[in-house]
Amino acid sequence: GMTNNARRPILSVLLVDYDNVYSSLLRKCENAAGRFAQDAGAWRSEIASGVLTTSLGAAPDGIQRRLVTRRCYGNPIPRRMPSNGDTDMNSFGFVRHKFLSAGFEVVDCPPQNAYHSYSSDISMVMDILDLLEHRTPFDEFVIFSNHGDFTPVLHRLRTHNKRIAVF
Repeated sequence: GMTNNARRPILSVLLVDYDNVYSSLLRKCENAAGRFAQDAGAWRSEIASGVLTTSLGAAPDGIQRRLVTRRCYGNPIPRRMPSNGDTDMNSFGFVRHKFLSAGFEVVDCPPQNAYHSYSSDISMVMDILDLLEHRTPFDEFVIFSNHGDFTPVLHRLRTHNKRIAVF
C-alpha cells in the first residue's frame, strides 16, 4: 500500500520576477499581463493545484503543492507604457499590495544604476542559495522568470535533488 508520507503535499518555493514576467506577457497579450498583475491570488492557486505548472520530473497526479515560501521581486519605480508614454498602472509599485494580500513576501529591487534595469535576478539567485540551506526540506522550486541565464542555478538545484518548474 501507499505510505502516508507519499501523499504529503510537495513543499514548494515560488519565486516571481515581476517586471520580467509582466513585460514578456505584455508583448504577447495585454489581458494575460493584466491578470498576472492584478490576480496574484488566482494564479497562485492554479500553481498550487497543478493547473498552471508541470514540474520537470512532474509530480504524480493528485499531489498538492504547498507554496510554503512565496516571494515576488520587482522594481517599485513606476514604468511608462511603451505605446503612449502614460504611466503603467500595473507597474510593480502600484500592484505590490495585491501580492502582499495574496500572501507573497515582496522584495523591492530598484535599478542599481543606469545600465541595469533590474537587480531582481541577482536577488533571486542569492535567495535560492539561502533557501537550499533552509531547515525546511523544500521539494521544489517554481521560478517565474525568463531573465538572464538561470542554467547554473538549475544545475545547483538539481544537485540538491530539488524539483524545478520554470514558467
